[in-house]
Formats: sequence, C-alpha cells, structure tokens
Amino acid sequence: MKVFLWRCYALVLFTGVRTGGLFTLLLEDPYAPVAVDTLLGLGAVSDIVAEGGFAYIAAGEAGVWVVNTNDVRNPRIVAQLSVPQTPLDQNSVKAVAVSVRSHWLYVAFGAAGLRMVDITNPSQPATVGKYDDWWCEVPGPVRYRPCQVTGVVTCDDNVFVSGRCPGAPRAEIHLLRVYADAPPLKYVGKRICPGYSVELATDGYFVYSASKTLRIWSGSDPGLNLLSEWELQGQVVSLAASDGFVYVACREDDHTVIKLLRVGDPWQVEAVSELHLPYRITDLDCRGPLIVGVSEEGFVHLFWNGLAAGKTGEPPALPRIAHLYPPWPSPAMGFVKIGYRLAIDSEVRLVVFDLRGRVVRTLSKGQRPAGEHRIGWDGTDNTGQPLPSGVYLVRLEAAGQTAVQKVVLVR
Repeated sequence: MKVFLWRCYALVLFTGVRTGGLFTLLLEDPYAPVAVDTLLGLGAVSDIVAEGGFAYIAAGEAGVWVVNTNDVRNPRIVAQLSVPQTPLDQNSVKAVAVSVRSHWLYVAFGAAGLRMVDITNPSQPATVGKYDDWWCEVPGPVRYRPCQVTGVVTCDDNVFVSGRCPGAPRAEIHLLRVYADAPPLKYVGKRICPGYSVELATDGYFVYSASKTLRIWSGSDPGLNLLSEWELQGQVVSLAASDGFVYVACREDDHTVIKLLRVGDPWQVEAVSELHLPYRITDLDCRGPLIVGVSEEGFVHLFWNGLAAGKTGEPPALPRIAHLYPPWPSPAMGFVKIGYRLAIDSEVRLVVFDLRGRVVRTLSKGQRPAGEHRIGWDGTDNTGQPLPSGVYLVRLEAAGQTAVQKVVLVR
C-alpha cells in the first residue's frame, strides 16, 4: 500500500489478488476520518502523486494512470501513459515511481530509466525527455546490466533518481538537472549507497535518502552536495519529511519502528523519539504535524504531533535557553529583521548559511545578556556584496543549544 497527502485528503493505493485501486479518505478532522470513494481496476499500483486536480498513479505494466480528482466522490481516469518500448526485456519495464513539479511529471520505468512528461494538459501527457543511460557492473558472464530505476523526487530544478543494481548489494542515487534547452534532462553526478535499495523524500528545501544511512542533500545546488549523515538500524521501507522533521519507517521482524529525527538544522541531526508498532508499515507521508501510514494488513494509521496521537508522549526536552524567531519579512527583497531571546546571559553566535553549508554572513558574536535581542540584515555577505536570490538558513548558537530558521531572499 502507498499513501499521498493531497489537500485535506489521503490518497491510498491498495493491491489485491486480482486488481488494485485508489481509496480516498477525508481528513478534515484527523480524529474522525471519512471514507469518500474507491476507484478499482488500476492494476499493480505502486506509487501516487497529485498536483492541481489530478492524480498520477504508477501501475506497473499498465504504465501511468491520470485520474481527475477534482470531484473526489467521482474520480475518473482521463489518460494513460504507456510503458516505453525498448529492446530490453519488457518484463523489467514497469512504471514504479512518480514525482511531479509544476507541469512536469517524472516517471521511473524500471530498466527503461526515467521519463520526463509534459502534463500542461493532463488528459494528453507528452514525453519530452528521458534518462536511460544507466548501467551497473555486476558479477557474472554479463558484465553490465541496466540499472532498475526505483524512485524519483524533485526539488527546484534538480531531479534525484534512485536505482538498484541487479545482482549486487548496491544502490545508487543520480542527480539530473532540468534545463530549458534540449535535452531537458542532463546528468550531473551520482553516489553509491550501501544496501539493495534507497528511499527518497523531500520537504521542498532539502532531499533525504535512506538505505542503511540517512543522508541529507541540498535540494537546489547544481551538484550533489551532501550536508550530513545519520546511521540507521533495520530495513528502511519508507521515508517522509516536513517542517524540519524526518520520519523513517524501519522493518524489524514482524513489526515496524518509526524514527523521528529533527533536521531543522540539516548539519546537526537529532534523534527525538521512536514509535514501535506491532504491524508492518509499507509507506508514510506527512504534512505539518499530521503523519499518515499504511500497513500490509490493509489499514490506514494516523499520528499527530511528532508521532504522538495517543501512542507516546513528547520526549523530555532540555529547557530552551535560546529561542530564534522567524526572520521577517520572508521572502525579503532587502532588509530582514531577526530576533532571538536568551533565558540566561550567554555567549552567542548568530550566522547565515547558504544551502551548501557555507557561512555567508556573521551577524553577531560575543557575550549577550538575558532577554530579547533584535538585529537587522541587509542581505549581503561578509564582504558587503548582495547575495543572490535563494533560501538561506539563520543559525543561533548559545549555551550549547542551536536554533535554525529559514529566510528567502528575492532580488
């Protein structure tokens, strides 16, 4: 089963002995979800995304279904994107994962690689680009085999693609970048990941990958910029990210452990809590404090406020000595006001990072008294040069604690 949160609905994919389908759940009140409608006959469904009033469903050999969901009580199929015809074994060419950004749909087709599809008119999807030059060196008489592309997420103009090497305990992440000219997809670089597969997720700022290790990547850099790593235990089956938190579902025997990690500061991952569930979660998605999981047993599970939902309390927290307020305004065209509060007198360091992890501006450094503090930033670096448009991170360090807020500059 797979789940995707869209507007105030959970779009749930399920598979049966003879068919697969789409189940829609209304979550206006997460404590009292309401079943809305079911669409059957979709085949071997494996992934779903939604944009505007349409859902895009990866359905194995059937390709991709485009479903009009403007009327959630009467969803209907309006188009089908077939699997590409290649000289490869067609049994290995299946639609397995989808991602959407703006009017572009990205489809992972297994051994046939990735396709970039124009969905300006969702009822007439048109393939405009592809990436299928992905081969793995494997033991045996056939030295090279096509990689099985298994996942895709997008962030800004970057497309992160995961793949599995047949016959080898190795997975890879490839970074592609979208350009206006032809070909629209261009290869940038790759990283090898231990394990047979890797899960991908994004919160719109950063990209997260998980196999045996959680890795955090800059989502907007024109290169594979690794920010930090965190070791994981168990078999990772799903990954979701939102609002400075990452949720990792790990399979351990016949149960699942959901790990909650705080990543508001992407260079300093913090383990917050774990939730042990007596069933096998297959997928997670989240929006703000709401986390939705689906399990092999065919149930939808809802959690609230960092895995709480009546299952666990908030873990004991250190008293907050330093509190950093959100910069204002954001987006900003020039001057930004930044405020923070200290509970005690403390040595303070207030700096601005770019998404590559470089300190571009030091705003304050030294001993500061307890109380409220305000400082202005004109959007320049340490040399006085204006910084380009983009996302920046303001980081406050005081008394051994760290707080981070995002700010967007617009030129």
